[in-house]
Amino acid sequence: DHEQSPHKGTGVTTQIFEIPSINCGHCKMTIEQKVGELAGVASINVDVAAKQAVIKYSPPSSISEIESLLTKIGHPPKAMR
Repeated sequence: DHEQSPHKGTGVTTQIFEIPSINCGHCKMTIEQKVGELAGVASINVDVAAKQAVIKYSPPSSISEIESLLTKIGHPPKAMR
């Protein structure tokens, strides 16, 4: 499993975003559709119960780009520790 590559700009990164505003299947659909359209996003899986989105992406996508899109569509993620 070589998904977590230490080299920036290569490979696929898996990031879990906590999104408190997720509360129904419609939220899930909207987020998966919009984020899934970003260049570089390999997959997105929203868990309504956990209020999380697991996003696998590689360049040209970035955490900041995904965060700003989530914020724009009304589902801003909690800041990551």
